[in-house]
Amino acid sequence: MYLDRAKKEYQKMLQTLNWADEAKPCTVDEVKALEQQLKLSLPLAYQEFLLWMGHGSGEFMRGEDFQFGQLQSIREAALELMQLNNFSEPLRDDAVIFTMHQGCAFGFMQASEGCTPPVHFYIEQESGEGLIIWNRFDEIEGYLLDYIASLIKFFSKS
Repeated sequence: MYLDRAKKEYQKMLQTLNWADEAKPCTVDEVKALEQQLKLSLPLAYQEFLLWMGHGSGEFMRGEDFQFGQLQSIREAALELMQLNNFSEPLRDDAVIFTMHQGCAFGFMQASEGCTPPVHFYIEQESGEGLIIWNRFDEIEGYLLDYIASLIKFFSKS
């Protein structure tokens, strides 16, 4: 529903790159348990993502920590990263950290910003400080479409 276009592009990407990836979904019960653990309602678009590939997807998003079993540890790592960088602006309680890259950047959304909230990123800088990029993507589908396009571009050149 919220990610229909991303799902279609994902299938095209698999064919273009000749990858045999298989998206591994979370169960509805796992998503509900995560909401209880976080004490908030997850945005519907993110729920759809978890129910599509919350347990991984082979080559797609390799190098990113985003899988269901990693969500608690990436939240803790993200908060620790901000603390190490002496970042003065804390994340709001409704921040849903959904991906972390190499321990130096993470993506998040605010659960209170609707069914398809904007995606934001925190990025550690060379200076050892941090930077939040607000509204990098209008929604999680935009983030996924950009990710798919970059993989096709990169691997098509190889």
